[in-house]
Amino acid sequence: MSQKRKKLLTDESIMPGVDAGLAGGRLLVYFLGASNHNGATASITAYFDDEDNPPWDTWICCIAGKELTKPDEKPFDLRIVISQRNNTTDYVLSWVPPEWIEEVSDAMRVEVTGAIMWADTLVSRPEKYAIFDFHRCYIPVWLEQYTVR
Repeated sequence: MSQKRKKLLTDESIMPGVDAGLAGGRLLVYFLGASNHNGATASITAYFDDEDNPPWDTWICCIAGKELTKPDEKPFDLRIVISQRNNTTDYVLSWVPPEWIEEVSDAMRVEVTGAIMWADTLVSRPEKYAIFDFHRCYIPVWLEQYTVR
């Protein structure tokens, strides 16, 4: 579905340019397997489902010690990735549009397992200050340019 969407957007010439940056949005990290599936984030905002998953159409890539998928590659099924991976340092990187930032921040306050966090927090926090062990994860060099320290 995402590949079809990309083709339609490209055909209609409404794809953002390469230099679009974050367009006022922020990058979000969702650690696979870290959710307690209690629906707390979904009770705050419709942005998340009951398992703390951000909307699939905001996903950029999946990172697990190395990138499992890169932007513009064949999409992955998050359920399959979670079932095949036991390492909770794996995460999905997604983009949060500016109009959702406040609600997503509010949802982070009720999410107690550390499953979701802003990417700039992950990048800027020294490893020794990681709250959970899985916060000590691989961060690709290209991600650092999109975060604010």
